[in-house]
Amino acid sequence: MVELRILSAGDRAAAVVHDRLAPRHDVLEETRRPDDFLWAVIADGESVMAAHRALIGHGRLYLRGVFTFQSTGFATAYTLARYLLGEARKRGIHGSHVWVETAGRERKIAELLGARTDPTPLHRFRLPASPRPGGRLRGASGTIDLPDAPRLDWLVDRSTTILFGPSGPDGLPGPVPFGEAIALPWSELAATPFVELPVPASDIPATLDLLGRGAKRMNRCTVLHGAVAPEAP
Repeated sequence: MVELRILSAGDRAAAVVHDRLAPRHDVLEETRRPDDFLWAVIADGESVMAAHRALIGHGRLYLRGVFTFQSTGFATAYTLARYLLGEARKRGIHGSHVWVETAGRERKIAELLGARTDPTPLHRFRLPASPRPGGRLRGASGTIDLPDAPRLDWLVDRSTTILFGPSGPDGLPGPVPFGEAIALPWSELAATPFVELPVPASDIPATLDLLGRGAKRMNRCTVLHGAVAPEAP
């Protein structure tokens, strides 16, 4: 029978997701860490039709992407995202974060989910960090709170430490102050080879600075910070 479910350690469908849908992700390891990751699937036993991956940190569920055998429609992506959000709330996780592309279906799905978005268009850049052994940012998520430096939330996704400004009252991450953030000693802080930070699309000097440092832009079009309200149906 076709059902929606959360993958757990030992679920044989996890191997199918890894082998056939998401080979770049360590699905088996992530299903053994339910405090840091959630995988939802539409499946009939071990036959998986689609999967959605999310990370957990800072009391929020970070929706990270849908995997499917064919180009998925709104219904599949929306259904999996809604299911993940509902399961997270059952576990006491009421905050959320989603990147919303300003052009494309993600924006429509975000609207259907009832997501609020910050109006500032952003570009996401991934910057080489050249970490040294013993980087101070250990674990899956945390907060950088150093003297004379901006306070930043961070989240590790595979080889990348993702930066966010601390959330405001609306639940959306605040801005990452580029000049101060880029000056932090990432080779000493990061335990991953890359750091990701969002920069306002209008900040041309910051974009040129990042490109000069070997950073790569991760999004085709501009994106917005988005969050689904806990009271959204």
